[in-house]
Amino acid sequence: MKLLKDALEPLCEEVVILNDFTKADMLLRLTDGDEWYQIQVKTTSRFKANGWGFANTKSYNGMIMVFIAVLEDRGWLMTSSYASKQKSAIRISRGGHCKHHGNFLSARNYGEMAANVLKMISRHSLRMVSQEDARFDLSNPLHRIEMEGIMQWKHHIADHQNFDFRWPQGQALPYDAEIRDCTGNHWQRIQFKTPTASEYSGFNVTLIKQAGRKEGKPTHKPCQVGDADWYVFVLVSDQWVDVWTFHESTLAGNNPNATPYITTATSTGKKSMGVHLQDPPVDRKPVARNGMLWTRDAHWRFERTLKFLR
Repeated sequence: MKLLKDALEPLCEEVVILNDFTKADMLLRLTDGDEWYQIQVKTTSRFKANGWGFANTKSYNGMIMVFIAVLEDRGWLMTSSYASKQKSAIRISRGGHCKHHGNFLSARNYGEMAANVLKMISRHSLRMVSQEDARFDLSNPLHRIEMEGIMQWKHHIADHQNFDFRWPQGQALPYDAEIRDCTGNHWQRIQFKTPTASEYSGFNVTLIKQAGRKEGKPTHKPCQVGDADWYVFVLVSDQWVDVWTFHESTLAGNNPNATPYITTATSTGKKSMGVHLQDPPVDRKPVARNGMLWTRDAHWRFERTLKFLR
């Protein structure tokens, strides 16, 4: 995806790679302002006797779709309106042809792909969106909850502390955002997680990240030292925003339990950990064990005054 971004940048005003799980993968704008064209990128490294196959090609309304055979740097472009009329998979033949070749453009390198993106824009009526709308265009409700948590944290903490906030340029990264304080020092990476209620009075947080695919299915492994500088857990309810903040070193073993919850050079991470509210509700079950009560010191609560999800 970065290769396509690099090829597009000389031709556009700005190109942005979106965060994980958004429907669009990239945005580009040709003029000043906040109106962006959306690009969905599908890739494959698997070539079969009858060509290349690309799955999950529906539900990308108003976007340009770019299909890339990554091992050969070959690409094919079509509009989402055409792709949505096909089966859920698009197949490109061995010779690089699609069934209805009049509806798509082919390219043999990333420079041609970038040029063909602009051709698509000039030939078709495509939906333009704001960058914020594109970042909130998420299919999975769980991902929408996580995005709401990130924006609540930005509103209640980053903005009030006058931190610079930016989204990383990439996908499948081990962190979700970056901040920098008013001194202008280096950017700090933040990994956001969403707690879920555990059996007792605390909450459970998974500490895993993507680890590629096996037999077509995504795999995961524990977070590890070097992935992020800070781990922020955000739980959003109708009335409250609960936040726990931990430095990487705390989760690497510098905690009262001396337990590495993320992978270090000598230990494998636990994949999850428990956290507790400073003042747990009286209607929750009693704490069965207090080994994680130290996490109360990392807890902050804010009144939820804004809703970011539409």
